[in-house]
Amino acid sequence: LSNLFNDQEESVRRIAAGCFSNMEFEAIEKSTKLIESFIDSQAFHDQSFFFFEVLKSAPIHLPDVVCRAFERSAKLLEGVSVEEEVRTGRFSDRNTSILVRLYEGTTNPDVKTRCLDIIDDLAKSQAAYQLEEHLQDFARQF
Repeated sequence: LSNLFNDQEESVRRIAAGCFSNMEFEAIEKSTKLIESFIDSQAFHDQSFFFFEVLKSAPIHLPDVVCRAFERSAKLLEGVSVEEEVRTGRFSDRNTSILVRLYEGTTNPDVKTRCLDIIDDLAKSQAAYQLEEHLQDFARQF
């Protein structure tokens, strides 16, 4: 399956990335190598919707998985306009709530620092247009 995430054909990558559409969160915890290959693949670039949906519904935080996914997203968003991002839908800015939730829920200072670094990187992107809203929601809690 990992090889299919980088197939030349977009339709093959889409079908392979679809493995996350029915994946339960518990399976994600047990599929670290598959997830790592997905995050580093071309399929993540254009087919990450279902992957982020699983993370959104996850009751437990997986700091390394979440951080790696957002670090890669920040790199992919460098130089991307809001219009292009909305048109392609590669990365839903609504997903930043996952990162803010991780920051809020962890007591590990290294994870908190990593989250803040990613937030800084995402804030540089024009395409991360809802990040400020998620941060304001978080700030209202205090």
